[in-house]
Amino acid sequence: MLAIILIFLIYNLLQILILPFFLAYLLYRKFSGKKIFGSFKHRIGLVEQTSAQKKSNTKTIWIHAVSVGEVLSVQHFISQLKKQKPDTIIYLTVGTPAGKEVAQKNIAADVISFMPYDFLPFMLLAFWRIRPSKIFIIEAEIWPNMLILANLFRIKKYLINARVSARSYGRYKFLKFIFAPLFNSFEKIYAQSQQDKHRFITLNVNQEKIDVLGDIKIFNVYQKWQAQVNIQEHREHEILLVGSIHPGELDFYVKLYQALKPSHPNLKMILAPRHFHWIQELESKIKNAGLSYFMWTAQNDIRNATNISQSQSLDHAITQIFESHNLLLVCKLGELFNLYKFANIFYLGGTFVNIGGHNLLEPAVWKNACIIGPHHQNTQVVASQMEKIGGLIPVNNFEQLLQASQRLLDDHDLIKQMGQRNFEWILQESKPVEVAIQEIIKNI
Repeated sequence: MLAIILIFLIYNLLQILILPFFLAYLLYRKFSGKKIFGSFKHRIGLVEQTSAQKKSNTKTIWIHAVSVGEVLSVQHFISQLKKQKPDTIIYLTVGTPAGKEVAQKNIAADVISFMPYDFLPFMLLAFWRIRPSKIFIIEAEIWPNMLILANLFRIKKYLINARVSARSYGRYKFLKFIFAPLFNSFEKIYAQSQQDKHRFITLNVNQEKIDVLGDIKIFNVYQKWQAQVNIQEHREHEILLVGSIHPGELDFYVKLYQALKPSHPNLKMILAPRHFHWIQELESKIKNAGLSYFMWTAQNDIRNATNISQSQSLDHAITQIFESHNLLLVCKLGELFNLYKFANIFYLGGTFVNIGGHNLLEPAVWKNACIIGPHHQNTQVVASQMEKIGGLIPVNNFEQLLQASQRLLDDHDLIKQMGQRNFEWILQESKPVEVAIQEIIKNI
């Protein structure tokens, strides 16, 4: 308890020193028309509030998920929570505009708001307006004032899908005297893996507080796939899908396509950038390579461009596009999950640049054979499991990338076997996560 008080005092003394400058900076950005990365009102604690929250007998569950990946990972957890606890208000806070946009489209929360900055007056105001009875934090968002105020108000906190990446582990270990008391303030920590549990224990977190839940994203992605189970995989063409690509690795995949095309004349490629700020660069490089392409954006929807009615499936639009184009550039948020069913091979973006990779679970549930580059530290546990079962091939350079791709395209049975192994692994891993989630909801 003494450690928590000391952290609170030091943290807030430092904040008092920088708060005037920070407020001046925020006001400057607001009145100069520059982005604040979320609502100014929400960021200073004036978060959304429903009339029901003002009643003393209303239960409010506060769930915080920082960005798109974390938001999507709790989609079915929240829908189950809402279904089983219909009188409970689900209050979701996010940390990024992209996270909020995705949440508004996909999450059945009663309120969706930006997370306030972790300054004491802002966070106090947010607590007063939200009035949470319990708090669930997803993955690794540790905000001292939020956690300490929850302790002060005797609100139980849970860390769900908790992970400690190799990069974070070094920082936590160096500042163990700060992070150990904060982690120990949680009622329960539901870790993604045994490795994560071990890392928490070495950070002096009470091991009785830690349970291995498994990766909630596996449960979520399986539930999401089940909702579309009537949609059949559509693999009449040879299609390579590169998901969440970053600047700096595009040349690898353009070069790969050009190298494979002569021996596979019907080969097509879908490219989906992680962010859209560089799509002009993306388009320019595709043009310079002499490849025909269709760019799918919110303004240039693939269904409208191909005169496909809403009653017809996406299959018709994809087929029409690939009759006259080599590549499909997907620059529209939220469409990637609908495209895995068309792919033979999936390549994970952010692994040929030092980003660390993104989501391998979605292509796995759609039975894609997967290939990843050397930088996959953000998805190391999943990648290791998929490699172990024979559903994924890791490569270190372009030559290995080309060899692995050629080998798979020459052996479609191997592609099917790898895809099936990935799907069966997802199915196996999602079952205990579902049981654990039901137990968590039962005890709320």
